[in-house]
Amino acid sequence: MVTMQKNGGSSINWAEFIFGSKDFGDLVSRMITAGTIQENDQELFKEYQSTKNKLQIAKAELDTEKDKLISQKEELENSQKKLNGKIKVRAAQIKKLEAEKIQFTSKLVSLQQMESTLQEQEKSIQAEIEAQRLEEQAKIRTKEAARKAAEAKSAEKNEISENKASLEKSPNSEKVVNTSKTTDSLASPTSGGVFQRPTSGIVTQGWGPAGGANGYSFHNALDTAGPVGTPIMAAQTGTVTRAGWGGPYGNHVIITHVIGGQVWTTLYAHMSSLSVSAGQRVTRGQNIGAMGSTGNSTGSHLHFEVHRGNYSYSATSAGNTVNPSQFF
Repeated sequence: MVTMQKNGGSSINWAEFIFGSKDFGDLVSRMITAGTIQENDQELFKEYQSTKNKLQIAKAELDTEKDKLISQKEELENSQKKLNGKIKVRAAQIKKLEAEKIQFTSKLVSLQQMESTLQEQEKSIQAEIEAQRLEEQAKIRTKEAARKAAEAKSAEKNEISENKASLEKSPNSEKVVNTSKTTDSLASPTSGGVFQRPTSGIVTQGWGPAGGANGYSFHNALDTAGPVGTPIMAAQTGTVTRAGWGGPYGNHVIITHVIGGQVWTTLYAHMSSLSVSAGQRVTRGQNIGAMGSTGNSTGSHLHFEVHRGNYSYSATSAGNTVNPSQFF
């Protein structure tokens, strides 16, 4: 190309080519050789021009493709931003739905359990009344036996006194001394609250209004936290109405009590294990299971409810529950 530029577009300096020949034969040879060289050079130039044109076209196509890719990239970035926004909205909706699901599940399980629990509790009330009746009869029989024993002792004492008086009147009688001792006292009941604390630990949430984050706006129990496996005792003597798994409560126990003619219900929730069964009668302080974190629970603790009357659940108000702390 440099040679063609110097020679005005030709790859051969014809003047030098011609006048540099030694003779006519050398000139002919030079002419043939020069023609062949020039044809080859022209072919190379044409190929170069063609390649150059193709490269320019390819470059233009690449520039066009690049512009398309840049445009697509911008569209993808905008789509990504929109998608991220949708993901955030979806995450917020899922969180809201989960909270609503917890609340709904609590209500649903409550409604499902209410009917069966009330039916079971009626049986527990009758069983508890019958158990108390039998206990009262046993106490009456014990008192009657004690009364008869006391009467027999009294009669024996009177007989000894009469014999003593008779002997004292007789001049040859020997003095008889009665060394027997009598005791006729019954142990008084132990003092204390209506219910005892069902477990040991730290109170993490009291009875009263709640924020609603866990699906309820009123916390109708006393929560006591402790290690998994911490013993849980019956707060008062009664009959077990329910013992098993149940939705938000997880492993839980419901005990029915009849105190002075008044029906009370205590509930122990989120337990890791149970040691009693439905229909069983338990005494105050008896072990009924162990603390855990089953059901709707964020850590090991006991959820303890006290109901004045039959069991009745409410996520928005106290219902018939009362503050357990006032009875300890």
